[in-house]
Amino acid sequence: MKLLCLALLATSASAINYSWKISDFQGHFVDLHNGGRANFTPIHSFATDTGSKNQEWGLISNRATPLLYVAVNQKSSVGSQMAHTTGLVAGYTSPPGPPAVHAQVVGGTGKNFWWMLDYMNATESAMAGFRFIDYESGLALTAWPAKKGFPSSPLTLEFLDVDNEKQAFNLTCVENISFGRPCEENTVLVG
Repeated sequence: MKLLCLALLATSASAINYSWKISDFQGHFVDLHNGGRANFTPIHSFATDTGSKNQEWGLISNRATPLLYVAVNQKSSVGSQMAHTTGLVAGYTSPPGPPAVHAQVVGGTGKNFWWMLDYMNATESAMAGFRFIDYESGLALTAWPAKKGFPSSPLTLEFLDVDNEKQAFNLTCVENISFGRPCEENTVLVG
């Protein structure tokens, strides 16, 4: 099943035909806060699988560059993408713009925010899954541990660290959008 899913993800025409849940090292889900449509709507790591489209993401590939994707929230009617605060500031370019270290991950529209999906094999690294690496800056999507009693925690861009479990994410297929039906059982992308 994993090989089939990897093939689907790698096939540029079919990646958007699937809806994915992205989970972090603590089992929390990447969530567009309240399905917001405005730029700068927080994207956070949420402890509960709400069953909401706020936690479902389509991956649109760059046909010219393998494993380069735009992550689009499935609830947002305006196609809110997984972006970051420094990428939404007018005039920001990288390089030579300012580094986006510690930038919060937010919803954004108006330009494509490309993410490299770096596959981590458990035999090559201590962790398995994927890293989401901002194509412009080379910084990695990073989940922070939730404080005791809080259901959510921030997602930020940090320097890539191959040994940092907070930068490892799993993808679980939720729905085959083309056919309007759930994905096959246990369709999870991990190492």
